[in-house]
Amino acid sequence: MALLRYTTLRLALFLIVAAVLFLVGVRNLFACALVAVLISGLVSVVVLRKTRGEIGGKARTAPSPPQASAAQLSKPPRKSPLRRINDRIDQATSSEDEADDARRANGVQVEPRREQGSD
Repeated sequence: MALLRYTTLRLALFLIVAAVLFLVGVRNLFACALVAVLISGLVSVVVLRKTRGEIGGKARTAPSPPQASAAQLSKPPRKSPLRRINDRIDQATSSEDEADDARRANGVQVEPRREQGSD
């Protein structure tokens, strides 16, 4: 119910701001709507804080999801594609570092790599 109330108040605030802008002299409907969205969004951050907090409070008191089964607990959580890419980059970097460290331990001088495009 709080979400419906918040949405209605946001729409009403937008319409009020758009009407005021139109009465002031902004006759271009696209410009009027764009400015009204920006102004009503900024005003709603302050004016509708309590209503937005009610929505957030209900989300925090929502019932917890059911407990996972033993089979689900044994599986590691799925990683996002970007996380997997970052892990591969970290793994490649650490293997390069280990190889450089091994060469240095053997007394071979290792020159730092030049970055591409840094000529």
